[in-house]
Amino acid sequence: MPERRPLPLPADHPALAGHFPGQPVFPAVVLLEAVRGVLTEATPDLRLLAVSQAKFLRPVTPGMAVELSWEQEGRRIRFRCLHEGAVVASGELAIEGVA
Repeated sequence: MPERRPLPLPADHPALAGHFPGQPVFPAVVLLEAVRGVLTEATPDLRLLAVSQAKFLRPVTPGMAVELSWEQEGRRIRFRCLHEGAVVASGELAIEGVA
């Protein structure tokens, strides 16, 4: 069963000012950092080694409620970022340090 948690994306994040003026969108790197933050908070001994793959399917804008869903499969974590049930981003992370 996948674990789920809200993905913290502050509407005043500094990256939004230049990405894109007038129509702010969270950059992919900000989304990935939020994913990393949630995963390491949920599992403190987790060590992320690499982003094996990532797809960004829909823009994430300030004020959107995004939920992170993930499952660990051996030495990898598959994740999905969801807004109102629709996948906005997904990917796979290489990990170590989790039993």
